[in-house]
Amino acid sequence: MINLWQSPPPAILRESFRRPSQPWAFSDTAAVDALCKQVAKEEGAKHGIAMSIGKVNRMHYLRSLAKTAHAYAAAELGLDAFEPFLCDVILNKSDDLETYVGDMPGIGPFAFDPEHTLQISLGEADSGDAGEYIVVRIQLYPSIRSPEHLIVVGKAKEDIGARSG
Repeated sequence: MINLWQSPPPAILRESFRRPSQPWAFSDTAAVDALCKQVAKEEGAKHGIAMSIGKVNRMHYLRSLAKTAHAYAAAELGLDAFEPFLCDVILNKSDDLETYVGDMPGIGPFAFDPEHTLQISLGEADSGDAGEYIVVRIQLYPSIRSPEHLIVVGKAKEDIGARSG
C-alpha cells in the first residue's frame, strides 16, 4: 500500500490546467487480502482482520519533494547556476509550497522501466519575461502510474542547456 499526493501545477508556472489537491493511493488488493487472512489465522481472529495505513501529511510530502528537487538540481548544476527559490520552504520558514511544487502529468513521460522506483530529471521551463526557471521532475513508483511531480527550484543564472555535463 502506498499513499502519495497529487496536486495542481506549481502556481508560479501560471498553467491553465488545474485540479484539486487530493490524496493518491495504490494498493495490491490481493496481497493485502492474503496478508490480512494470514494474520487473522495466526492470531485466531474470529471475524477477520482489516488493514489501514496512516495518512500522509500533504505539507510534509510537498516539502520532501522540494528538498529532493533542490538537492538534485544543486548536485547536477552547482549552486552558482541558479537563484534558488526553495531555501525558506526547505528550512520550514515558509509554507508557500504550492507556488513551487505541483504536478504536471504527461509532460514528456519517462521511459517505462519496471525496475525503477524513482525517476528524476532536470530541465527548464520558460517563464516569459522572467527568463528560464529550473525545474525538476520526480515520479515515485512509476510502475504503478503514480503522480508526476514538477518542482520549480529556481531561476537560471546562465544558459543551462549550453552547459556540458
